[in-house]
Amino acid sequence: AISIILSLAGCDNGGSPSSLAIDPVFREFYERKGGEAVLGPAISPAYEEKGRTQQFTSKVLLVFDPAAPSSMRYQFKNLGIEMGVAEYTQGDFKIYPGFLNLFHALGGTQYTGRALTSVLADPEHRRIVQYFENVGFYQLETDPPDVAHLLDYGAWKCAAHCGYESPKESQIGTKSGLTGSGQPEENFRAALKRINPALTGIPLSGIYQNPTDGASEILYENVVAYKDLTQANGVGLRPLPEWLGIEPTPPHYSDSTAAGIFIAVDGDRGYDVPAHFDNFIKLNNGYDFVGNPISDYSRISDNLYRQCFENLCLDYRPDESEAQQIRPMRLGYQYLKQQRETDAMENSYAGVTLTVWESASLITSAESQTISALVLDGGIPLYNIDLSLTITLPDGSQQTLFFPPTGADGKTNITLDAIHGRNGDSITYEVCLENIPEETEANCVLDDFLIWGNP
Repeated sequence: AISIILSLAGCDNGGSPSSLAIDPVFREFYERKGGEAVLGPAISPAYEEKGRTQQFTSKVLLVFDPAAPSSMRYQFKNLGIEMGVAEYTQGDFKIYPGFLNLFHALGGTQYTGRALTSVLADPEHRRIVQYFENVGFYQLETDPPDVAHLLDYGAWKCAAHCGYESPKESQIGTKSGLTGSGQPEENFRAALKRINPALTGIPLSGIYQNPTDGASEILYENVVAYKDLTQANGVGLRPLPEWLGIEPTPPHYSDSTAAGIFIAVDGDRGYDVPAHFDNFIKLNNGYDFVGNPISDYSRISDNLYRQCFENLCLDYRPDESEAQQIRPMRLGYQYLKQQRETDAMENSYAGVTLTVWESASLITSAESQTISALVLDGGIPLYNIDLSLTITLPDGSQQTLFFPPTGADGKTNITLDAIHGRNGDSITYEVCLENIPEETEANCVLDDFLIWGNP
């Protein structure tokens, strides 16, 4: 689609971006946000798409929407969402202090979008990076502590169609330093990152093996996802509404007056899906992923409408902001509660997973670091589990410490003393389960963080 649009706009794949200029509709906005020094050069002509004027620079995709409120007419397109880089978290990511000056100069979250990751070490490019919805920040090892630059989101999206080759230091590189389980299937984990977090909600477990069919599985706030190679993206959703006993409503013949789409599930009978739900589902991997409707769209209260599908239920709240109007029900929480109530709560150790993470991917030599761990068995938190931590210091020496036993939520943490090192020193650590049967596979996790930001 990009190739066709840019060809129609007068820029073929062999075109040189050096001769391109920022379109007059963007010029004032572009200069106000830092011009070429911050947003990079124009690498495509301006073009029209769905009533909006758009133009690529090396760093962003500029968007002008004349129908939007005056304060929202100029934006950067949320290209970061398309990268599939989002980390999962139970809270907002903190912006790395060295990126704050540029973050504020750009106009804050309104223009950068939300942070999709914590700050990450990228040794291949000798830099640190942090991905946001609309832009990406990076700082080179040789930069002063408060200097930051933007990654080439625009060049990544436009690729060969714009004929622009990014300098190595600003290219979109491989991510490192993500929190992870000790024994995940990497292709499954990568596939999970391509699912919209707004659909899944926050993770309530690490990756574990379903005891019934042996498939890799993870429990989220709204859904249960599992490894399913019959799906285009390698991930399927479990039928949570059925598992939770949500009764389908009888299918019926199409209501031709309904604004939306009719999906037949029993001959000519089925359910009408309103246009706003249909659009949401098509933007989130479609009906093969979400499943066919199992109930009618119905009014629950003055500001709540609901419709259930095979794998999730969607809520619509018309009085909320546009971004919050459509949200899946938190069926994952209900499922977890049901599991806890029906399970014997004895530690079977049949599907133990160990997840570890640090409080910050980067610390200075004056800061302390906190290492946290989560131990689950088939998605259920394990209580009173002992863990050890072996850390390798910059001088090559090792130190072994022990966590407090896990609590009822399966979590524990330990705070380390400040570690003296140079900028760029990688601190490796290993967390191991101590009072788990030896045959348990996920008994250790190896991870690291970086010393960075020293004067």
